[in-house]
Amino acid sequence: MDLSPRTLRFRLLAAGLLPRTRLARAACYLLGLDLLLFALQRFFGLFKLSWGTALAGWVGILSVLAIILISVVAYRWLKARLLWRLRNPRTRRSRVPLMGVAKKLHQTRLASQLAFMMIEYTRRDATRKYGATHGEFGWILEDNKGMLSIAQLPGAAVNHRYRIYEKAL
Repeated sequence: MDLSPRTLRFRLLAAGLLPRTRLARAACYLLGLDLLLFALQRFFGLFKLSWGTALAGWVGILSVLAIILISVVAYRWLKARLLWRLRNPRTRRSRVPLMGVAKKLHQTRLASQLAFMMIEYTRRDATRKYGATHGEFGWILEDNKGMLSIAQLPGAAVNHRYRIYEKAL
């Protein structure tokens, strides 16, 4: 088994374990130095040499620095991996957020125009950025004629109907 630095580097690179950023390299360097000094401290401690106690301070400081740097690197790595899904969604569906217009604009052409513009801009962005093929409004009440007319445009279809029942308490 070849353990030359070049072979070790290629194996770490192939496994995806080679640090790529300066911060990750510094953390690995400090961790390696800390482990080396810790091993030397234990070795000198076996022979009751005073150098072992002198290394205790360095080992402690390097341990704290290495833990802090590794924590920062781990946080960055987790953030990059976990938040990737939010930046690159797989879904091909989009949903128009809850929307409404001011009371004074109800039953006017401007209200319908604002609703239509909101839906259109959401559709454009979802199609361009995420490749969305389906869109959804959410709940539209039966008496909301403006939204129902938009929902019944060519190419659109109602796919859910919810019934709301009233019961006296």
